[in-house]
Amino acid sequence: MKPAGSLVLALLAASAAAQPLAARAGGPPDLFPAQTWTPAPALAPETQPVAPPLPFSFGGRYVEAGRTLVFLMEGERVHAVRVGDTIKGAYRVDAIEPTVVQLTYLPLNLRQSLPTGSVPPR
Repeated sequence: MKPAGSLVLALLAASAAAQPLAARAGGPPDLFPAQTWTPAPALAPETQPVAPPLPFSFGGRYVEAGRTLVFLMEGERVHAVRVGDTIKGAYRVDAIEPTVVQLTYLPLNLRQSLPTGSVPPR
């Protein structure tokens, strides 16, 4: 049987070996480290892609034989378009309604509406 003093030394040596080196080097381990109960910051939600603002303004419409042609102004340039036409390879005209022109921004496949300023028919 081992003397009591050597048993205590053996337990202290085993306890020291189980502690991280940093705790042994800097002194006794911190038995009650500071803790924070604030939740971890939430990850930012994934943002949906957004089409740029429409570069067009409504310039007018012309109807002939039941087919509607609209004039879209882009700065000093005028685009005369019908349903199905593509403008600058980036916008497709999907619908021409009395109060709005529906366009799709093709790079992101997002629909956008361009108000015509017209009053809806009653």
